[in-house]
Formats: sequence, structure tokens, C-alpha cells
Amino acid sequence: VPGGGLPSPLIGYMIDGFPLFGPYDADGQLHAGLDSCNGKMVNGSYAYFATASFPYIMGCYGPGAVDDTASGVLPSARSEVVLDVTECPAGMYQDLATSRCVVCPAGTFGRE
Repeated sequence: VPGGGLPSPLIGYMIDGFPLFGPYDADGQLHAGLDSCNGKMVNGSYAYFATASFPYIMGCYGPGAVDDTASGVLPSARSEVVLDVTECPAGMYQDLATSRCVVCPAGTFGRE
């Protein structure tokens, strides 16, 4: 329910390890600035947000998702992945395989 000054709660975690939250921010407004995956960076961390319109939950995997084409398996827990402290510019993320900053598939991650 919108309003009340409380953000929507954590719903769960997606298969790529990023959290999924409900649609409302702390002001009771729908989250704005979502990328094509239905996510955005909040306080330095990526998260998905449910919406009332397509894709509703998740439109694609967010930054850093690694697809193992041999098995089709995505990393199941972010805690198993060790990242260095590379800071990437807006619109880029740190590739888990190479540790380099690469342009996000949708080109909108991290933009304010």
C-alpha cells in the first residue's frame, strides 16, 4: 500500500543473487529510474523492484550476471564471488570474469 513513509519490503532474492523489493520507495511513490531489467543502483548496490507494468518482476539479469553457456547456470550466491574494489563509471559494471568495467547491456545502470 503506498504512503505511510515506509518502503516496500524485501520480497526475496533472484537467481543472480540480487534482492527483489516491492514497488514503493520510502515516500510511498513508485520507484523511478528503473532500467530494462526492472532494477537500479541504490546506495551502491543493485536491486530489482516489482512494478505494476511489464516486466513486473525482472526483465533480464542485472549487471555482473555471468551465463555459463555450457551449463546455462548462473551464480547462485553473491557471497561466493569475490570482487575487487574497482569503481566503474555510471552506465558500466565490473565484469565478474575479467574484473574490468564494461558497458551495461541496457546502458542505463547507475545513471541518475
